[in-house]
Amino acid sequence: MISLPVLFGRFLVFGVAGWTVEALYEAYYKKPPRYSAILGGDKTQIPFLPIYGFGGALIGFMAPALSGVGWLGRAAVYGTALTGVELIGCQIDRTNGFCQWDYGNQGCDANGKPKPMSLLGCVDLKHTAAWAALGLAAEKAMTL
Repeated sequence: MISLPVLFGRFLVFGVAGWTVEALYEAYYKKPPRYSAILGGDKTQIPFLPIYGFGGALIGFMAPALSGVGWLGRAAVYGTALTGVELIGCQIDRTNGFCQWDYGNQGCDANGKPKPMSLLGCVDLKHTAAWAALGLAAEKAMTL
């Protein structure tokens, strides 16, 4: 069993790492960036820190139980679990009056309806695949 301090440490490490990568991605690929500041302004990236943090802690919790499963099976579990974390985070975000991301707008048909690969605009298949790959990478990083 993983100790609470280790899980909390993983939460912090993966939360800050994910938050940093998100900030760098936004700064490089979004012109102008969607966020007016990292720590302030009308849109911030602060909601991403707990999403990435919980994801990292979850992988740390699940990895030992999945040690006998092949990489494809682990990728499927990580992709599904991390997509669930993203969906919950998105719904909490929207319940509090924010909308930090909306994948539904990225994949709309000619009538403006979200394509079937998006669920509530919060998660989509493309990002689930990315979560699966990141889950495997995080698992590997935890063993270094």
